[in-house]
Amino acid sequence: MDSLLTRHQLVAHWAPGALFIGALLPLFYDLSWSQTMNSLSQHPTVSLSAFAIAAFLLGEILDSTRDLAEQLLDLVYKRFNCNLLKKLVKKVYWDFFAEAKGEQLDNLENYYFVYYVFNINSFLALFITASIFWISGQLHELPPVIKYIGIIFGLVLFF
Repeated sequence: MDSLLTRHQLVAHWAPGALFIGALLPLFYDLSWSQTMNSLSQHPTVSLSAFAIAAFLLGEILDSTRDLAEQLLDLVYKRFNCNLLKKLVKKVYWDFFAEAKGEQLDNLENYYFVYYVFNINSFLALFITASIFWISGQLHELPPVIKYIGIIFGLVLFF
């Protein structure tokens, strides 16, 4: 915990935020990566600093969205006896964080929770990015291979 960014924050928050920004950047340059890179290379220090700060902030927003979605799913899970939801969404007992001690808690944090948060936050980044492309009318201009990779990656992250 000595570093400014812990591994948890870097993997679970910054990386999905970077994915989100990186996926959206070409939208501002008519889907041209070369034009995007040329524009950013004119001011590399400012571009890199802005990218890093924005990625972390957006990663935190994605993480807050994940928290809200979990609360909503918990509410739906409790209120409605939906068998499909119960098959798709397994109840997580968060009390374990309060009850676990020492090595158990470290193992949970290092080997499960960080990657759980990364998966959900990255899925949200892809879903929101696809929604923005769809709403802006740019989705059809993406190469099919990008769409297929995005769908496959999104499904893997979701499940």
